[in-house]
Amino acid sequence: QQLDVAFALRHVAPGEHHIRQQVPQDFIQTSPEFGGTMSPGQVVVDPDVESSATGFLRLSLNQAESLLNFDVRFENVIGSTTGLTLSRGGAGTNGQVAYDLQAIANVPDGFGGTVTGIIDLADDLLLGGLTADDIINDLQAGNRYVTVETDAFPTGELRGQVDPQTANVVVLNSGGLI
Repeated sequence: QQLDVAFALRHVAPGEHHIRQQVPQDFIQTSPEFGGTMSPGQVVVDPDVESSATGFLRLSLNQAESLLNFDVRFENVIGSTTGLTLSRGGAGTNGQVAYDLQAIANVPDGFGGTVTGIIDLADDLLLGGLTADDIINDLQAGNRYVTVETDAFPTGELRGQVDPQTANVVVLNSGGLI
């Protein structure tokens, strides 16, 4: 009997790691993985968003760097959700939308606080004429952000800057570490 499981570990302190998640099948940790926290205070278009909403996001590439797995989780939005996008821009700036994550995840308006999906960097509709390499380079440089739009805040109730994360994968194969 063989057991194949992969876990992503988060570095906490020298010599100390916590298991952060079980990695989806076919996703091997690339260096780095990407993530961030989401808050109303990061919204640039309407900096006066008053909301107690919070969230976090995680993105990871498969080993071939052809698929981008996304996991966006949020809670306490005031309005009904109307959009979820991955856009180009550094912290404190707005940029063009690259991917409509709501459409890729195939969720209707009013979607709940967890949205997951996989962007095929070669085949999914890429807005703005950018290439997959542009997306990967921007992710590595921290020049991407995710926005949750609602009917109360159509330009965004939550925003989270996507930053490179430090994580490692330990693969357990038949009980042994590889």
